[in-house]
This record gives sequence, C-alpha cells and structure tokens, in this order.
Amino acid sequence: MLTTSVSTNFLAAILLAAEAVTAGHVHLELRNSIEARSNLGRRDFASSDILHVSETPWYYVDVYVGNPPQKVKLRLEDRGETWLPWLSRIDNINDCLRRYPQVDYGDMCGYANISGLYNPDDSSSFSNITDSPPLTINYEGLETRGIFGRETLQLNQLTISDLTVGLAYKFGVSPSLGVGVGISDDPGAYPYNSFLQHLQTEGKINSLVYSLYLNDMRSTGDIYFGAVDGTKFYGNLQRFKNPDNGLESHIPVNGAWWSYRNSTFRSLITPNRDDNEYTATSSVSFGSTYLGLPQIAFERLVSKFPAELRDGLYRVDCDQDIDIGFLHFDIGNVLYNISSRQLLSHRQWDGDRCSRFLAVDITEDYDNRTPFFRFGDPFLRGAYAVFDYTNRQTLIAPAVINATGSSNTQEVGVNDAEVSGTGVTKLPSSYTKIPPVIDKEALVPPGTPFQPGSDPTQSKAIIVGGILGGIVVLILVLGAVYAIRPRSQRSRDFKTWFTFIQPRKKPSPDPEIAYPARHDSRYYQSGTTRITSVSHSPPQQPVAIQTNGSTSPSAANGGISPITAQPSEQSYYVNTAFRPTRLSNVDEAVEMGPASSASSSRNPQYQQQPNRYSTSKYDGTYIRINS
Repeated sequence: MLTTSVSTNFLAAILLAAEAVTAGHVHLELRNSIEARSNLGRRDFASSDILHVSETPWYYVDVYVGNPPQKVKLRLEDRGETWLPWLSRIDNINDCLRRYPQVDYGDMCGYANISGLYNPDDSSSFSNITDSPPLTINYEGLETRGIFGRETLQLNQLTISDLTVGLAYKFGVSPSLGVGVGISDDPGAYPYNSFLQHLQTEGKINSLVYSLYLNDMRSTGDIYFGAVDGTKFYGNLQRFKNPDNGLESHIPVNGAWWSYRNSTFRSLITPNRDDNEYTATSSVSFGSTYLGLPQIAFERLVSKFPAELRDGLYRVDCDQDIDIGFLHFDIGNVLYNISSRQLLSHRQWDGDRCSRFLAVDITEDYDNRTPFFRFGDPFLRGAYAVFDYTNRQTLIAPAVINATGSSNTQEVGVNDAEVSGTGVTKLPSSYTKIPPVIDKEALVPPGTPFQPGSDPTQSKAIIVGGILGGIVVLILVLGAVYAIRPRSQRSRDFKTWFTFIQPRKKPSPDPEIAYPARHDSRYYQSGTTRITSVSHSPPQQPVAIQTNGSTSPSAANGGISPITAQPSEQSYYVNTAFRPTRLSNVDEAVEMGPASSASSSRNPQYQQQPNRYSTSKYDGTYIRINS
C-alpha cells in the first residue's frame, strides 16, 4: 500500500510538473478589420482582433468587461497598467461634452467616444478595492486619475478573472490594456499584477514573455504571449540585456541611412568617435507612436519627404506617393530596413483636406557623447521583437513583411529559460551589407534641404545624363543637316551649314577711279568709289607772265587761246576686277556731273548719290538650336 501510494503521488507530481512547464501560450491577432474573429487552436490559444483607429495612431483590442459583458476598445501599450473609462455623470456618450466640457477636460470625450464607456454599477463581477491608493499615471504631461477595482476580462475564448484594473474618471489619452509589467522596485509604480503577470499566475504562459509582429500597416500582425513564431522573422534573434530596472532595453545603434528606391544609401548621421565610427543607444517601445531620432538624423530624414509643417506636425498630402524609400539602421551588424510607408500615419481629414503626418520626433541624447533612438511602432513594423521580462532581455530580428504560410509557433520560457529562436531563413544580403557611416551627404550641414521625394544622387545623374543626351542630339541634328545638303554646298564652315539658298558670287572689289587728264589724286579721296571734292575747282592752266608784265593767255601761247574741253567730252576710266571700262562721262560712272556755272562756287559741295557699283554684304539667316 505504501509503495502504491508513493508511486501514485510521484506520478501526480510528474503530471503537475508537466502541467507547469507546458503551460501554453496566448495569441492575439492584429488586424485592420472591425469584425471580430474567433480561432481556437490548441489549449490556451486565443485569438482576438487588434485594430487601427483612423483618429489615433495606436493599436486597439476589443475587450468584454464584467458580467454581463460590456464591450470597450482598449489601446495596447507595453506598460503594466490596465484601466477603463468610467464617467459616472453620464449613461450615454452623446451627453459627454455637456457634462464634461472640453475647456475643463480636454479631449477626454473624444477618447471615450472611441473606447466606449464602462459602468461598474452594471456588472455583478466588479469588486471595489477600498484600501487602494488612487490611480495616477502621467503620459508626458497628460495625467490620468481614478480608482482601482477587480473585474473579469474576456478576449474571445480567453477569460481572466479578478484582474486588477483602474477606473479612470479623468484622462487625456485612450484607455489602455497594458501588456508589459510594472516597475517592481519603484514604490510609486503600479502596485498590482499586470495582465501579463496574471497570465503567468494562472498558468497560461511559462514566463513573462511576449513577442510582437506588427507587420505592415495594411496587413495582419500578431502578439504571442509565452511564444515566438519563427515564420515571422529572418535569421537568429539578437539578444540584448535590459539594464537598470530591467524594463527598458538598451540596444546599440551603429549607423542610420536613407535610400530612395533602387538608389544608394545616404547617411543620416555623422561619426561621433575618433575612428570615424558611430555609436548610439536605443530603446524598443511598443505603444509609442513615434520613431525618435537625434536631431541631425531627424532633419535629414524629414527633408526626404514632400512634407509641410502644419499644427506642429510634418504632414504629407494623401495624393502624394508615400512608397518612396527606406530607413535603415545598423544594429549588431544587421541592417533593419523600414519602409517609408511605415513612418506615416493613417489618413486624417481636416475639413476637405486629407493628409498623413510623419510619425518621427526628436530625442535628447542619452549622455553628452551618446545619441539616443526611440524605436516605437514605426520601427516595429519592420522588426520582430521579443520582450522577456523574466530574464530582463529584449530580442529583435528583421521581420518578414506579409509572411505567408503556416505559423511555426514555439512556446518559450520553460523553467524561466532564456528565449532563443531561428527564423525562416538566413539573412538575405540586403540585411547584411552595411554601408559606410561617412558619405558625401554626411558632410553637408544639418538641415540643408534636398528636393523632397527625390534622391540628390539621382538628380545629379539626371542633370549629367540630360547634358550628354543634349550633346548627342545636337550632333545627330548637325550630321543630318550636313548630310541633306548638296555635295557642292558642303563646307567646313559651321555657319554655312544652315544656309539653304544659293550662295552669291564673290563681289568684285571696289572700283578704282582713273583720274582724267589734267587732274591728280590730290582732289579725290582714295579707296572709295565716290568722287569727293577735297579742294577747289579743277586747276587752271598756268598763266605765263610776260616780260612786260602782261598775263594774257594768248600772249603766253603765242597768241593762241587754249582749247577747254566741254563737260560732255570729259572721260573717266573705271578699272574693275574684270576689265577696264571706258565710260562716256562722269554721270554714267558716278551719277553726278560738274556743277553748272550758276551753282559753282569757290568751294562747291556736290549732292552725292549712291554708287551703283557699291556692294553690301549678304546677311545670312542662322538657325538657333535649343538643346
């Protein structure tokens, strides 16, 4: 009997131990649809929809609270607190603004309209905690206040009884379901077990572990409590210790880059070590809606988007292309690639104007030499993360975006063991080729803007390509013009290539005037075809002075009077380039004749007319080619 009793007790102990170490896991599915789904796989496997709400950037889950169930929509975050909206002045949400005016309560009614209301008076399963300290949570200046009580929560098939929850009567953010743990060594922190700790206490999971696969904003994601899914990530999970209180991870970052699609990497930071290396630290935070960057990286990233600063946010109009590139981080020599789409919010409407805001913010440095990155939800849409609070570790790996196929879920944390896991395949080369920290853009002062939505390298290439293309086109046009000209008109003179009229013969040189007898060149300007008087009338015959003092011409010529040629008999000779030509009179040569005696004076001025032999240069027409 004793032997039998011992054997029976031993077998029961073995079964109890097996029950403890194979507690199972809980699975919540992240979806964009509003319709709930119920999937029951193995024991303690539950599925519930996690939703995006367009009015806010958070993830939500539908939870049924109390008995009879009251449906509320709770925001998911990695804190330990779970609290519900309790507005005791109203029974209908439509009366909210009247009883809780915005001037005193801010946007509380707006968040209550998203989550719905909970009334403990309508639930038979609610119990008040009379000796509890008040609920006080500070969300970056937005304070949440209330009381504590115990209530039953249902997430589809999963039911959790006697979970301590807060009932908030004043709040400035959406009510939440905390999937993390509280700070145990902080006296002012959350004093009760969190949702995750309650799962472990009830034996539904082995250790305080949950893994997160947010996936693309347009697709389905998952949260696994007590398990990991190897089909959702590449390579091996990278493990990093959580120092200090063990809740916040410290993950080293060795570089940050931006790349447009099919383009080169451009560094968003500058080296901060003597060896031209870069060292920073980061923290992964689920429920944080922003990606926090050091200021230099923030300014360079914002310049890549066609964004406009409005109402304190950088907004991109909905008609703009948001799939323009990738943000990259070097973490432990593994490259994490975050699509530009994951950095923007859902569509938001301001009247008739639709826009998305850039979910990026500036962080303060961790210390005077170490920049700090806050890896919130935008980063987690491109990474698979495991939060192990039992061993104070955070594990990450590049996510398989829109993973297909059957899940490979592995329960973890048996006997509080460290989490490990291997993904679907080895890391592709796009995750292992680490670019240099320094590049040309890193030498540009912070804030120097580039054309939004375009790569500076591609812009330079376009300019150079345009110039070379223009030169090629110009050469082809010139060649075509030269080819279509008659062979007799082809010339090496570029200016004549675009002249398509018969070229004129070379003009003859300016005519040279053969001066008439008894005249010399003193009275005419040389180098011209026009006769221009430069002195007095033509010279007279010399007058001989007689011995008796007489000046009579007849006396000087033996009594014979000289014969004076008549104007009609004067002859001028014009020598052209072809042959000498004798012209009958001056009128025919230069279109003018000697002044009549009536108009002659000592210094006569001739009315000159254009010379019929003067030439003018041909002014050709040139064709301008715009390249």
